[in-house]
Amino acid sequence: MEPNEPKIMELASPDPVPRLVAYGDVTVVEFDVEGCTVMRRTQDSWVNATQLARLVSVVRPKISGSIEAQAKQGAHEIVQDAPDQLKGVWVSIERAESLCKEYDIYGVLTPLFNYKGPKDLARTTSTLTEADEPASPTKKAKIAPELPSLQTFDHDTQVPNPNAPHALAPLGDDEADEKSKVVLSSLFLPNQKEFSLEGVAIDAPIDDNGQTALHLAATLGRISLVKELVSRGANRLRGDNDGQTALIRAVHATNCLEHSCFDQLLDYLYPAITVLDHKGRSVLHHIAYTCGRKGRNEACNYYLETLLEWVVKRGPHLPPGQQMSLTSFMQEVVNIPDRNGDTCLNIAAMVGNKQIIQQLLEVGADPNKANKAGVKPVDCGIDVASARTRLPQPTAVQSVPETPKLSSMKILESLQTFVSQLGRDFREELESKTKQVDEIHPKLREKTYKLSEKRKQFEELDKLVRKIGDYKTKIINLNNAIREEEQRFVEETKELPINSKTFDGDFDADEPFTVWSVYNEVERRLQETKDPAVSVADFINQLDPATLLASEQLEDLPPAVILEARINAYTKNNAMLIERTKNRRSSSQELEQQFKRVIGLCIGSSVDEIDEKLLGSLLLSVENDPDPEIGQIKKVLSIVNEIEK
Repeated sequence: MEPNEPKIMELASPDPVPRLVAYGDVTVVEFDVEGCTVMRRTQDSWVNATQLARLVSVVRPKISGSIEAQAKQGAHEIVQDAPDQLKGVWVSIERAESLCKEYDIYGVLTPLFNYKGPKDLARTTSTLTEADEPASPTKKAKIAPELPSLQTFDHDTQVPNPNAPHALAPLGDDEADEKSKVVLSSLFLPNQKEFSLEGVAIDAPIDDNGQTALHLAATLGRISLVKELVSRGANRLRGDNDGQTALIRAVHATNCLEHSCFDQLLDYLYPAITVLDHKGRSVLHHIAYTCGRKGRNEACNYYLETLLEWVVKRGPHLPPGQQMSLTSFMQEVVNIPDRNGDTCLNIAAMVGNKQIIQQLLEVGADPNKANKAGVKPVDCGIDVASARTRLPQPTAVQSVPETPKLSSMKILESLQTFVSQLGRDFREELESKTKQVDEIHPKLREKTYKLSEKRKQFEELDKLVRKIGDYKTKIINLNNAIREEEQRFVEETKELPINSKTFDGDFDADEPFTVWSVYNEVERRLQETKDPAVSVADFINQLDPATLLASEQLEDLPPAVILEARINAYTKNNAMLIERTKNRRSSSQELEQQFKRVIGLCIGSSVDEIDEKLLGSLLLSVENDPDPEIGQIKKVLSIVNEIEK
């Protein structure tokens, strides 16, 4: 391996998970988002801001400004002499978190920032075994040679089953409330990641056939949900209206084959291996029945092989009271007849599946055990001699009754009876399912209507979220523009010999905002005008903006948005100054009236008689005689008043 070639120390899981990678002597935590890789060094937890800038350009393309340039304004490290993956600007994790929140990308990088150690990574290559390869529907999954420890639950095995060996009946309406049914049904909605089962009747049936959430989770092969339900008290011995447990329902579908997870399902549902349905059939009976359906042969072979291997490897190591040896499995499951007297081998022989027959013979299925019609598996032409293991032979002390040989007609009648019974069962099940479909249609229409309403609400909320996102982008752009303008102003004023505290002189506050090309052109035209009666304001209003500047001068103008902002600011400031002028003028008029009243009271005149001429004469008299008498002032003012009249 080359020195700069990355050494992958952790494998990423399907979900976005950080991974530990070594580049030479530098170890980093990598995290992929939208095709962009972001690194965090393990030695000091510094983050690559150059990679953050690349991520911003992908997920937030409308945001202006550069997160990398902003990172350089604080404490940072520029890495150049290193592998290409490590080059760029690096900042502390605190600084990186602040920048990511400012640019609205913190949410997608939460796993990287929350990384504490290897427990937050995907599993290591050292624990990857052959069993971890991608599942293939055409490849039979095997149980790993070194079995992991089995997590056991005894909440249902420690309680006596009153229906043993049959399954428990579904909960009644008085035991299962409607809220529990809704909550449990919601577990199977798409994109359902978090749920709370507090106060929920975990065994509540969620359909008209009495199936529970455990039935459906097992059928779909959702092992994590099966584990969660069992850990919360779901009874693995409970059946549906037909007495079928969750384990039996699982072998009627192909999901566990597609996910290669039937051995994991057995780890949680093994107590149901010996449980029978209302027809006295075990999970082996159902595997044998199902293999006769079109397209189910491979799944049934996989289920049977996995089950037998699980019993051999796991059965003896179960907790006390739950242990299952091959002998007990033969006695309690393999050779148990259903209500028609058929064992699983009988059914497999009638169906004609050679692989299922061979596997059942290998674990001691009795080929000479007849059903109630007297038909034995050997009567269907199975090859007992080809079994790979020796079948148990009766000892001398055992008394084996001789079964009378049946004629071909008797065998044919038995097969016809079996097929007729199978047809009746199929028709009954078809009628039951048809009835359920008819009952579900109105509910489906109602749910479809509610779904359309929810979708409309979602679309409205989605629009609102996008609008909020646009506002956030605009806010970020404005903040960046303000920051850049302030930085530019600081840099341009560093060399100016101006001290705001000691400055004393003529300073035009509008000068920084003056557009000099426009100002100079207006000044030139104003000087050329020959009509002195025209005011400056009227002259400016008569100008045509389209002919004011040449085309090459228009390129020097600031952007329209800046000019518009300045106009709005001047308009607002002008309105404020006009309002202040009106207030001052009103205040001056009130003060003038008050002074006239004081003078009127002093000289015995009314306020209306005191005008500017009278006030001028009074001021002149006071100036000539700094210490006048009131009587003298009255006499002077009366003379002035009579003269004016």
